Amino acid sequence: MNINGGYFEIQDFLVRLENLVKGSDPARVAPRSVLVQSVSLATGSEGATGDSAAATPAGAASPDELQGNIVLTVFQLAQSSGTSSTPAAPAATAGSGAQVR
Repeated sequence: MNINGGYFEIQDFLVRLENLVKGSDPARVAPRSVLVQSVSLATGSEGATGDSAAATPAGAASPDELQGNIVLTVFQLAQSSGTSSTPAAPAATAGSGAQVR
């Protein structure tokens, strides 16, 4: 997923991804985990790719703003429908164009 934001905003987002495994309501939401495969960051528009880069005019990015890409996979435990405890296959990887805010 493509991201942009300040350092601490991106760090907070990654912490929230780590905390997904806990979940706020385990009775309603099955446990899940996130595997962050890579994080690439750059300042300004240097690391921008995809549609969000084309939509941002040159020089419009704040000097404190980072742009980059996070590659991740989300795994979720299947809802039990009997005695089977086999975990579900990994979910599809996240689409591109997400913005951290």
